[in-house]
Amino acid sequence: MVQIDSERDERGLATASGATAHARDIGASASASMSATVPAPDDAIAQEEAKICARLKALRLARRIDLKTLAALSGFTEDQLRSMESGVRAPPFASLARLGRCLGEDLSYFFVDRSPAQTQQADRRMSIVRNDERKPVARDDAALGFEYATLAHHMARKRMEPLYFSFSAHAQHDYFFEHPGEEFVFVLEGQLDFEIVIDKDVKTIRLEQGDSFYFDSALPHRCFAAGADAKALMVVVNQEDKR
Repeated sequence: MVQIDSERDERGLATASGATAHARDIGASASASMSATVPAPDDAIAQEEAKICARLKALRLARRIDLKTLAALSGFTEDQLRSMESGVRAPPFASLARLGRCLGEDLSYFFVDRSPAQTQQADRRMSIVRNDERKPVARDDAALGFEYATLAHHMARKRMEPLYFSFSAHAQHDYFFEHPGEEFVFVLEGQLDFEIVIDKDVKTIRLEQGDSFYFDSALPHRCFAAGADAKALMVVVNQEDKR
């Protein structure tokens, strides 16, 4: 069942440029039977986040765009961009989508698997990701209250970017996210309170397990777990593919 309420958000509307991703370990631990050569989950996540930051800088340099120009194009400050490029914490995916668009790449650029095994794959027109192959690329933190993993990182230049989200209970923040394209949400477990700004009013939508929601992601939006931890499938659709 979906319940919709409308109210003025008296705290004001923050944009994605004010949201800085922080890191906290995902609640999974390495099995005692794992080989010592396999990195622990927190190390693997940190490595993937570092790769995303490096890809952002490499893409900017390849486009021969300086920080000042990218700041003007994206709305981020030069200090924010410098922190994203040099840090080990991946920005929220909404921020990556915005930066990718400014630099002429889609969101998948930051997530695609460039390992030798994937490079040698016979058919790059498809991506099969097994249950144990998900790539967590952002760790949960008290400020944002969510973490996510990529579900199709074996394929580049996709029209859609499917992501597996986990939301922590009782998390609260003042950030609204907005980015080009469209977004689809399907609740896998628990309940979500989805807030979206339409005509300067904040509409709160309660989504329960099995509910789905499709919207224009240029509208400021944010999401919280309602009461207990929740999980959802989110699919980001590139703006270029809107009809």
